[in-house]
Amino acid sequence: MYVIQSKRIYLILFCLFISTIAFNITTKKKETLPTVALPINNKVIVLDAGHRRRRWRTEQVAMEYQKQR
Repeated sequence: MYVIQSKRIYLILFCLFISTIAFNITTKKKETLPTVALPINNKVIVLDAGHRRRRWRTEQVAMEYQKQR
């Protein structure tokens, strides 16, 4: 059986109280704005990552521009 002294209980409660106050202060509530969700029926959304490769056409235009200089 553990015996907890009253001094230790007060210290634990004080730390718990301070931590809850600090948490409430740091987490400020942000206002949210309602958005409109439009129906997207029978539509396809395609996302292309691209992998940061330069396109061949872009390189070709850049080379032609350098030749003109």
